[in-house]
Amino acid sequence: MKCLLAMFVIASSSFADAQPIGPLPPAAGPLTAADRQYLEKACKETWACMVSLENPTTGLPYDNSDKGEYTSVSNIGIWLTSVIAARDLGYISVNDARKRIQKTLGSMERFEKNFGFQQTWNSVTTLKPAKHDPWISILDTGNLAAGLLTVASADPALARRANALFNELQWSKFVRDDGKYLVGGYNAEKHEFNEAWHLDLLASDALLAQFFAVATDQAPPKVFDGLRTGTETRAGVTYLEPGWNGGGLFMQRVSGLWLDLRGSLVGKSASAFAWSQYKLAQEKKLKAWGWSASDSPTGEYLGWGALKESVVTPHACALAAEFLPSEAAANLRALESMGARSEKLGFYDSVDLTSGKVGKRFLVWDQGMMFVALAQVLKPHCIQKLVGNHPVVVKGRQALQGKF
Repeated sequence: MKCLLAMFVIASSSFADAQPIGPLPPAAGPLTAADRQYLEKACKETWACMVSLENPTTGLPYDNSDKGEYTSVSNIGIWLTSVIAARDLGYISVNDARKRIQKTLGSMERFEKNFGFQQTWNSVTTLKPAKHDPWISILDTGNLAAGLLTVASADPALARRANALFNELQWSKFVRDDGKYLVGGYNAEKHEFNEAWHLDLLASDALLAQFFAVATDQAPPKVFDGLRTGTETRAGVTYLEPGWNGGGLFMQRVSGLWLDLRGSLVGKSASAFAWSQYKLAQEKKLKAWGWSASDSPTGEYLGWGALKESVVTPHACALAAEFLPSEAAANLRALESMGARSEKLGFYDSVDLTSGKVGKRFLVWDQGMMFVALAQVLKPHCIQKLVGNHPVVVKGRQALQGKF
């Protein structure tokens, strides 16, 4: 395979002089009855997969179907959100959702913390922080925080506990240079920050952390001014970096699972990126599309700088469904024809288009993104509406008018 970096053009810029992106995909029409039925079945099966990854004692999600010892706070954030989405879709009752979340929150309240932040990786069973990875990543905490606000907005009976966990987060500890940027990590073992890790991209999975820091008055709005908005062009479509090299579609799409980014620069870019992926598959006559960080069928994790054109993941297709619903349904059917769909638990994590091999693990993060994305196609913007009504989010949007 040719070096992927040679296949697209990258240009650098800051928020103030962001380059045009697009073209954007045509406006999505209503789902056909057949497509809706197909997506509903896939969504329900994906929820069954999420339930299979829940520890019944602690209420925490396992990281993947191997059910190892540790899970991440990102996993917990998408799990909390998925429970609310399942409730809103009628898959579970209000009481069932409440009981599951109460158990999860109870475990979270027992986690060890620094500045209100739980370590990124903790034991699913003992609730102790991982020894092999002592870091707090505020990128991951952004996903957790979004899950907490989802719960707080969705159920008054749980709002106090969810808000309390959110309000403990001292984002200000990560703000540097008079509010010009945030650093991304803190080593809880060595009690030191990673000062070399600057969160300097707009269209990345750091967006939620950056937004919450501003929304809680712990960072000034100018933290967004210096964020890089360089562009990447592929298949004739321009979108924001880090794009393909940065881990694919989830990087700039994940924040939009919680925040309604329609009309914003990031939202338009995510739409353009999805369109680029679809057009690339057409251009190269590939069997399917959907590029995002995932397990490879051969076992390695394909994350930052490691995506392969031959390996596609169903969750990327689901993340694109807000913009390309009928195309996403057709793509999932194509993936199913290649053996990517399990008998009862939805879609596996990846498929190699060249070898035909399927990566048959389930990752709770990938399954959760897929479930929440499909839920918001079937019940339009249900999670975005909940989160958008939370006072913290309302305040953050007001502070970032014109930038968000």
